[in-house]
Amino acid sequence: MAESPFIITFPGASTAEANRYAADLATALREVDQDLKVEQRRDRQDTQDFGATLAIILGTASVTALAKGVASWLARHGGAKIQ
Repeated sequence: MAESPFIITFPGASTAEANRYAADLATALREVDQDLKVEQRRDRQDTQDFGATLAIILGTASVTALAKGVASWLARHGGAKIQ
């Protein structure tokens, strides 16, 4: 089955905070399903941050793992918002 990109951003978070959120969520998702391809991306190429956006490549079987990982992460980060 074809893989689909899924993009997660953190609206309302500062760049530094979004970078931390992205790194932490990427780690959490990899722990839930090692087959998820999670890539942290920069919003702007002229900055030196690690990336405040996550790009996730997933197949049909990974959707449930992604949902569980995001739900678990959001429960630990009560003030965070994702889009």
